[in-house]
Amino acid sequence: MITLDIRGLDIVALLQFLSDEGSTLLRKIWHSESRFTAVFVKDNFPKRKLSGQAFVVVLDHDAQANNCRVDAVASATTSPGISPEFLELTFRESMQELARKNGWQCDLVPHRTRYKGDKCPSCGAFYEYPPEKILDFGNVICQNCGKSFTPGFLDDC
Repeated sequence: MITLDIRGLDIVALLQFLSDEGSTLLRKIWHSESRFTAVFVKDNFPKRKLSGQAFVVVLDHDAQANNCRVDAVASATTSPGISPEFLELTFRESMQELARKNGWQCDLVPHRTRYKGDKCPSCGAFYEYPPEKILDFGNVICQNCGKSFTPGFLDDC
C-alpha cells in the first residue's frame, strides 16, 4: 500500500485523471461542501488466463485546506513480471508526474510497520528487526544467511 499527500491541487483534474485511468469495476465519488471522498477500483483479468489483478484507490480531499490523501493498494497477481509492488510504484510515479506538471506538492507518506518477527524460510533462523531494517516492499535481510524474505506483519502504525 502506498499513501500520497497532495497539496495545492485542482481536485477536478485529479478526479478526471483517476477516472480516465480505467476504473473498470467501480468509481464512486461523494461530495460535500468541505470534502470529496472517492473510491476507484480498476480490474484487469486477461481472458483465458487464471491470473489477474485489482487496484484500489481511495481519495480523501479536504476542500478548505486543499489537501488530499490518496491511498492505493494492488491485489496479489500471478501475472509474470507484474507484482502488486510494481503496480503501486507505477501508480505513484504517474501521480507524482501529474503533480509535477500541474505544480502540486505530492509527497509519499512513509508507513511504519510493526511485526512479530519471523523465521527465515531459507535457513530457519528467527529474528525480529527494528523498523529501520525493513526494506522497500516490506522485506528484510536474514541476519544469519543474508537472504531476503518478507516477515509476518502485525499492522501499519
